[in-house]
Amino acid sequence: GKTADNSSFKYPGPEGANFFLPASGAPKIDPRDRALDDLFEALAIGVKSYYEKTGAFKSIGIALSGGRNSMLTSLVAWRAAQLIKDGTTIVTFYMPSKHSGDDTKKAAVALAEELGVTLQTIPINEAVEREIEATAQMLGGQQPTELTRQNIQARIRGQRMWNWANSSGAL
Repeated sequence: GKTADNSSFKYPGPEGANFFLPASGAPKIDPRDRALDDLFEALAIGVKSYYEKTGAFKSIGIALSGGRNSMLTSLVAWRAAQLIKDGTTIVTFYMPSKHSGDDTKKAAVALAEELGVTLQTIPINEAVEREIEATAQMLGGQQPTELTRQNIQARIRGQRMWNWANSSGAL
């Protein structure tokens, strides 16, 4: 039988080419970039699924240090929040100590602004110094290593995030 007249279609298929497949001259997507995009989306879907299946959370919180790890975690959480249907909010916390630099604060502020999320600054210097002192006492007066000092900051940030999450019903 006769087919419909497609001359009035706004976007007709390309002349002599397949409408559904990219033209042979189309730019190729790097397999590594595709894999990283797929991994990012899978992580966000995993967070979204956990958030929705538990039904226990009201928001998502991130300790945003200004480094790569917290930046990537924030991006995954931001994408998950986009996928969650209830308008989930993200709250980020910058927790500096005397070992924190201006660059990390600038990075944390810039990322929070770009993502449109709340950023609170909660200093942890006193807690870090108390823990360094306690560790030195346990070492018989010897100062903890630089690696230990860095881990003390991370552990304090983690503990504070757990306390906040438990008290506010957040992931």
